[in-house]
Amino acid sequence: MDAMLTNRPSLRLLLSAVVLASLSLACGDDGGDATLTATLRIHGGTVEVDADGAGTFSAGTEGQTLTEGATVRTGLAGRASVEWPDGSVTRLDFETSLRIVGLERGGGVLPSTVVEAEQQAGNTYSRVVDITETGSRFEIETPTASAAVQGTTYAVLVAPDGSTSIVVLEGAVLVTLPSGEEVLVEAGFTLTVAADGSFTGPTATSAEMLNSDWLVFNDDCDDSGECTTDFTAGGPSGIELVPAEATINLGESQVYSAQGLDDSGSPVGAVAASFDVDGVPCEDAVCTPTAAGDYTVTATFGDLQATGTLIVLTTGDIQVTLDWNAIVDLDLWVTDPAGETIAWDHRQSASGGSLDRDAYANCDGSDAPPENAVWSSGAPSGEYVVTVHVYDLCGLDSTGFELTVRVGGQVVLVVDDVVLAENDATHEATFTVP
Repeated sequence: MDAMLTNRPSLRLLLSAVVLASLSLACGDDGGDATLTATLRIHGGTVEVDADGAGTFSAGTEGQTLTEGATVRTGLAGRASVEWPDGSVTRLDFETSLRIVGLERGGGVLPSTVVEAEQQAGNTYSRVVDITETGSRFEIETPTASAAVQGTTYAVLVAPDGSTSIVVLEGAVLVTLPSGEEVLVEAGFTLTVAADGSFTGPTATSAEMLNSDWLVFNDDCDDSGECTTDFTAGGPSGIELVPAEATINLGESQVYSAQGLDDSGSPVGAVAASFDVDGVPCEDAVCTPTAAGDYTVTATFGDLQATGTLIVLTTGDIQVTLDWNAIVDLDLWVTDPAGETIAWDHRQSASGGSLDRDAYANCDGSDAPPENAVWSSGAPSGEYVVTVHVYDLCGLDSTGFELTVRVGGQVVLVVDDVVLAENDATHEATFTVP
């Protein structure tokens, strides 16, 4: 996870909010330098904590006390909340890292709380209590903007390109740009600041954004900051695996997520499911089978399950893969330099070639594409001829396909702009192995 987080843009988060008088027992009645703490809440998936800033992470625990210097990070399917001493809450989305830089009491007639944190990656959602005390503030600072609030609900989203979007759901946020210009963003609007400091908006927040997994998840957390499920009381009626069908090469990994469904089968937000491949648990949401073949992937969320298929292709010195997305019977033929052809009815060649899959044979939709031919090692040098043959269009007028050839693991040929419109039609391509 460290490498993954390092490749994402950093986000510095400075939080400051008032501690109400009712919290004075936790802070000390005399307004002295009592140590303040935050509390970790775990909503599912992998959540890790570096408790003292030493760089050593261990599994976080529900209700864990967080002090200055601690870092919380979530995995590919992990979500968590940090509850601040004043009652404000900052929630962390998948693949988010948040470090508490400072956590102390400010001055004033009533004690206030000063919280400084750094968000190195991911998305956050903050619900801020009304700030009334002098010296209190709640401010999010990114490399491109600074956002100050006086009690509001908003999300900060950092995109892979380094841009930051500030989505205001309640109240208002005053954003200060690198130029010093201030922009007021009110509820229902979004401001996006690019990595170079330019900005667009505020514009009305799109329905797509409001219905995104992250905002839907937070909509179904109660006012105390608890997120016992991703949904309203009763939870989802079902779940679906995303993606339901996937193909990877041996040695690669597939990342999964799960979507909750309502009674009508409509998606209503992401769930923190667990995943396994033919009963073998995945690492968080990352599944990496160790052998080629066709697998069943299962997502589990409480008593709910959803399944899908994962095809893991054999690789080698030469790999020729034919893929298509309609139920038609296409055949992959590969002829080696000696003139021997491997195909569905001749799956092994003397030169070491083999065909490991035959898809949609006789229009049977149970064995999905792709078809895959490989020379695992020792592939002879010379020219190879690849033929895509239409055995049966299965009632369709035409079909397209994607043909990919790899030599030594490198892609040397891609054909994806050809349409075949009759049975027994063929398309040929050649490649050479030095």
